[in-house]
Amino acid sequence: MSSDSRFTEQRKSERLSFSAKVSVTLGGRVVEGGLLDIGAGGAKVSLATAMPAQPEPTPRAVTLNIPKFGAFDGTIVWTDGKTVGIAFSENHKTLVSLIREAITRGAA
Repeated sequence: MSSDSRFTEQRKSERLSFSAKVSVTLGGRVVEGGLLDIGAGGAKVSLATAMPAQPEPTPRAVTLNIPKFGAFDGTIVWTDGKTVGIAFSENHKTLVSLIREAITRGAA
């Protein structure tokens, strides 16, 4: 994330470090990437290509697709080159529990 002083820590849930191939859909465009971490309220994703430029501070609705776990709607809340922070539209405590279990079993 950018070291810009405008960005402050706003997470309300624990984040798990979790590496997985994912895709992000924005306005019909699909961008492949990798999940870096995830929590009930959001995720950090590294993208293969940068998202299209858009004037700030307009929220950018996206869908994060995590194979084996599903698709999750959210909003890009920050971007730093090809890395984006996504805040989920809903709290996904169950998703995080399933990922934690998969990590523990080594099945993810």
